[in-house]
Amino acid sequence: MSLPIDLGIKIDEDDMVISFLKALEGVNLAKYFKKGKCRGRKGYDRCKLLKVALFAYMLCDNDLRSMESLCRYDIRFMYIMGEERPSFMTFERLLKDYLVKNIDEIFFELSNNIGALMKINKEIQYIDGTKLEADAGKYTFVYKTKIINARKKLWQKISDSIADINKNRRLGFNQNDKYCAQEIGYIVQYLFEIMKKEDIEPVYGRGKRKTEIQRSYDEFLKYYEKLLEYEYWLDIIDERNSCSKTDHDATMCATKMDYYCNTGLSRPCYNAQIAVSDGVIVNADLYQRPADSKTFIPFMERYNEYNGEYPKHPMADAGYGSFENYMYCTDKKMELDMEYSMYVKKNEPKYKRNNKYNSLLWEMNEQGYKVCPNGYVFNQYVNEKYNEDGKYLRIIQLYENKEKCGGCQFKEKCLKGRKGYKTVSRDVVLNEFYAEVDKNLSTEQGKEMKKQRSVQAEGAFGVIKQDMKFTRFTRRGLKNTRMEFLLVCIGYNLRKYHNYLIKRNWL
Repeated sequence: MSLPIDLGIKIDEDDMVISFLKALEGVNLAKYFKKGKCRGRKGYDRCKLLKVALFAYMLCDNDLRSMESLCRYDIRFMYIMGEERPSFMTFERLLKDYLVKNIDEIFFELSNNIGALMKINKEIQYIDGTKLEADAGKYTFVYKTKIINARKKLWQKISDSIADINKNRRLGFNQNDKYCAQEIGYIVQYLFEIMKKEDIEPVYGRGKRKTEIQRSYDEFLKYYEKLLEYEYWLDIIDERNSCSKTDHDATMCATKMDYYCNTGLSRPCYNAQIAVSDGVIVNADLYQRPADSKTFIPFMERYNEYNGEYPKHPMADAGYGSFENYMYCTDKKMELDMEYSMYVKKNEPKYKRNNKYNSLLWEMNEQGYKVCPNGYVFNQYVNEKYNEDGKYLRIIQLYENKEKCGGCQFKEKCLKGRKGYKTVSRDVVLNEFYAEVDKNLSTEQGKEMKKQRSVQAEGAFGVIKQDMKFTRFTRRGLKNTRMEFLLVCIGYNLRKYHNYLIKRNWL
């Protein structure tokens, strides 16, 4: 025999499959598969199939056809599968029927197990996000604003058409500011009944002359179809601003500079979020919102749902530093370690020189009022603004100094050609949050966390995109793409654990 009876003898001790099997020790994968009655021949062991899929993602060779081929010719996959040869459709059924439902539990159990083996500190989590392109056409976009504007124009056309047909036919259709497809459908049906009563046969094509009632019928039928189309897309878009025709769950996002045309392009993408602790991805998810700030709260709630705790130090960049996120961290007893938009800019001498009339850069006196570069204190109360869009109420006070601004020689530069007087905002609670962030990030631990965030969180995305060659999804729909992304993150953690063992000569 050219091969030994036990294929494991042929595998090197420092091979990736050895560390892979060590990472899965103590993990019960069988609980994710329901035992049912088996008709016909006995199927493949689903735990073995799952191990093959996870190991394929660890090796970044996760195509279904590749999995089928690897189980036939790669000794490591033959060892895992027990020399069985499943087809690519077997793996497709595994992913579609089981992993879509259980991928969250599998991801958190494996990441926690690898984290325990590597003895990581999950109290500090470095959070970052990136846009990953969906499996959709680049120019299949549908924008909510464009649909709303087009629908308003269509409503006006419908009102004019209803006025004409009421006048010509002496009908009593109501004229409204807004119309739905169902209302216009009733009008279309009524006009069709009139045509049947008058024995008018619809005619189409060149050389055929339509009657007046048929022209009205065709016109309102087009209105009905267009309104139905608008309502269909608005229902799909829902709270988002856009979607793609070929992947309805994807959102159009402004991506990085394109290599070929040197412009930033809008592509259908998903917003991928990860949290990294000591090099291991401990939390990951996909979102349809392009902005990172709106993903922070559901992202943290997701981690708490599967782990029963919150991290003590959620370290993130300025894209997450919002009033609502700071209030949320305070409620959940997490430290304020997220930068805000002006955290870096406000201390840059060049930026301060070029934007000295920006009230965000002005200093505050002991009473908490802004002081302009000319020494005038803005302490005259104007009014208050209330922001109740999010979960927490935000109060913004507005102040001005009319007397001094009236005789200021820098008034035109400060107002940039606008009329009136300079008005500055004062958010007492947000200013306290900013002060707490400055305090936390100025310590030695804060400086180290700022450095490690760019190393670990952004470095993890660099490995996923460059080393693992995962820059675009191969599946469509939020559930399927989430499963695919979490499998990639599991593969990343398994590779991290393998490198961890190699560095310590434990293999």
